[in-house]
Amino acid sequence: MESFATGVILYLRQYSFHGLDIDWQFPTTSVMKWGLVKLLEILRRKFNDWLLPPRYLLTLKCPGVYNPVGYDVPAISRYVDYVILAAYNLPTPNSAQAWFGSPLYSRHISVDSSVREWQRAGLPVSKMVVGISPVGRFLKLQQETAFTPGSPIHSETLTGSLFNIPKGLAYPEICEMFKNGTKHYDNASQMHYLVAGNTWVGYEDTESIKAKITWMGKLGVPGVMFSAIDLDDFKGTVSVDDVVVGVEDVRAVTTVILSDNSLINFCSGKRPRPQIYSINVMMIMMMITIKIIILRLK
Repeated sequence: MESFATGVILYLRQYSFHGLDIDWQFPTTSVMKWGLVKLLEILRRKFNDWLLPPRYLLTLKCPGVYNPVGYDVPAISRYVDYVILAAYNLPTPNSAQAWFGSPLYSRHISVDSSVREWQRAGLPVSKMVVGISPVGRFLKLQQETAFTPGSPIHSETLTGSLFNIPKGLAYPEICEMFKNGTKHYDNASQMHYLVAGNTWVGYEDTESIKAKITWMGKLGVPGVMFSAIDLDDFKGTVSVDDVVVGVEDVRAVTTVILSDNSLINFCSGKRPRPQIYSINVMMIMMMITIKIIILRLK
């Protein structure tokens, strides 16, 4: 781990990166739990000992749903600048029913309940970054006339024509579905969904992201992360009236809501403070994501 941490610093410096993001999702044993804390401790010490500018940032990406088996949250919080919560593709309450992957509110698992569970586990809100995904949950309805959230669906796994994501449509594919689909809004979850024949997709748009970012501001969450720029509506296909959001839309919505000039440049290497907001931590910091499997570490 020591040599790995030294190598990371040299690599970051060579290519002018501003930090390291550890994508550590779904650990299942106490060995993995201990190994993560040890790795973060060594990386933080090495980063702090590096006297030349810039000060490198250390972040950790975790699943939206907290798992006590895999994460020692108080220990993690001591070493990282931010924890990026993948608050999307959340478990559905019933696999036989149409439901969203990232409902802001729900009687079951939601973005709100997931973030608050991490908070109860000891993660300071000031170190949270909430992830938003450009992938909608793509399902097949049993009946075209029964399409509201909670309606029965087939078990068949659908994929889009471009990215082949199981039970998922990326923004460019959702844009194509707009040609023959009808847009609906679910007030309880504050999410939109699109219905075309017997196909159903629940997805993020400007309105749902505005609701999430407003909620983040009230809670004190300091940042939002757009999970995959390559799955964005990079052609700008959808009209304003049928808008499917992308990175620029997230930036615009965030700037409008947080008009108190509280945005900062994460490339400055400043430590997190409450009420500091960012658009896309991973892109703004130009961070390199390294997926590490603890069993391979010595």
